[in-house]
Amino acid sequence: MDSVIIDDILPGMTLAEDVYDRNGRFLLAKDLKLTSKHLRILKIWGITAIQIVNSTEGSVQKPPEPEIDSETMDMAVKSLAKRFSHMDVESGVEQELFRLCAARQARTMLGKKQDWSELQPSALQPLQPSDIPCETAKKRNPKKSPFALLEKEIILPALPCIFYQINDAINNPRSSARDIADIIRNDSSLSARLLRIANSVLYGFRSKIDTISRAVVVIGTKEIGSLALGITIMTHFGNIPAHIIDMRSFWKHHMACAIASRVIAGYKNTANLERLFIGGLLHDIGRLIVGKYMPDELLASLQRAQSEDKLLHEVEPETVGLMHSTIGARLLKAWKLPVSLENIVKYHHQPMQATDGLEPAIVNLADIIVNAARIGSSGEQLVAPLDPDLWNYLDLPPSIFATTLKHVDRQLGELTRIFGNGV
Repeated sequence: MDSVIIDDILPGMTLAEDVYDRNGRFLLAKDLKLTSKHLRILKIWGITAIQIVNSTEGSVQKPPEPEIDSETMDMAVKSLAKRFSHMDVESGVEQELFRLCAARQARTMLGKKQDWSELQPSALQPLQPSDIPCETAKKRNPKKSPFALLEKEIILPALPCIFYQINDAINNPRSSARDIADIIRNDSSLSARLLRIANSVLYGFRSKIDTISRAVVVIGTKEIGSLALGITIMTHFGNIPAHIIDMRSFWKHHMACAIASRVIAGYKNTANLERLFIGGLLHDIGRLIVGKYMPDELLASLQRAQSEDKLLHEVEPETVGLMHSTIGARLLKAWKLPVSLENIVKYHHQPMQATDGLEPAIVNLADIIVNAARIGSSGEQLVAPLDPDLWNYLDLPPSIFATTLKHVDRQLGELTRIFGNGV
């Protein structure tokens, strides 16, 4: 009997087999009729798929997805060949991710009802010569040092005092949830967004969260602090020219990565889901610094990555001088943000090099999944390969791909409206 992805299961369905967690601990018994509470608890425990009885009274079956004909699927596969050129899509777990994305692409084709007969194998959008200043069209070493810019020329946007007040209160053992709520209430905009997040599909509480005090209690003090950080930082980067970074697409990608990171972190039973949410949200913040203060170098990176079929972060050391992950980590350090967040940003492309690689590895996988599904973009047009050592280290089932994308599809629209940064 095949397992059913948890997001496809509805209240009223019945378990066909006992459910155990990843450590073999018994959770739910066979023949139990599932309720909404059971499903929510299973997600918290990180269960991505379970076995259910094929037919059960009271179940509401989801309408079947449109059948994909072989011609449409073949065109979808061809259209993704270029994007997945760095992956081995003929075998292993990368094949499963490619198959999932090809099916999504095929359904998009069917839904748009267009003539795809002229579709080319490459789905990349070439940079136009007019997009790239003449002096940066050539391969060259940058004249500016990114670290020098960070230390001398860049005036880092200062985080509002309220963030530091919240952070100090969270780290003060004498502070209560009421103390933290009192600080947040001083910022009406932040309060409104946090309440909307607390009542969103991200948490799925059945009763309405109508006060900041209750939000702090039910979500948690550290989690509320992390969400406040994400909201605060997103408001500081919105004025980069569209020909350098499409901010709408950028934040869409990173909101999706935030959701995906939180889903994967839940499966791994990590202690702070919201830290992973914010890590996913901010992992490419260094690229915003490059786009704002070194736009020529970023455009040169984009051109070189495209012309040489390389990943964008691979060409940055030569075109920019440093990888955006290093620049982003330096920025978070200058802001005196938690070392755990700095660690995620610094190592999200090289998690196996980190002393504690679990959280960077989660964000790395989330980034690969979201980029593979082409949800927004931070400039990267190719899908990075999935490191076999990282996959073994995370010890995840292939079903995590579909589970993660289902959560992203369900939550992304609502959360981007809540954050309200033009995405």
